[in-house]
Amino acid sequence: ELYRTALVTVVASAAEGYGLPVVEALRAGSPVIATTGGALGEIAPGIVDHVDDDSADIAGEIGAAIRTLLVDPRHRSLVRAKVRGFVAPTWDDCVAHLATVIRRAVQRGSGC
Repeated sequence: ELYRTALVTVVASAAEGYGLPVVEALRAGSPVIATTGGALGEIAPGIVDHVDDDSADIAGEIGAAIRTLLVDPRHRSLVRAKVRGFVAPTWDDCVAHLATVIRRAVQRGSGC
């Protein structure tokens, strides 16, 4: 319920794994601002507003991203439209992708 009613979800981490909070927020329809720490930069590029976790002014950059989302109706509408189009990968998707990567490696003779 919190994600569904949030104006924005901020996920700031320096060493995040998969980033389940990002996926949960997107699935609930919340715009997300996330750092690039760990794997967060890989989740939903083009949908999530990413902030470089190595930035000297990370708090300022996160604040600016929040401000833009809250005060710019055009930007907010674009972000919300992208979020509505988000489809989270399933375990079946992940297994199929891994199988494809393994098949390509074997075909190239690079082994496992």
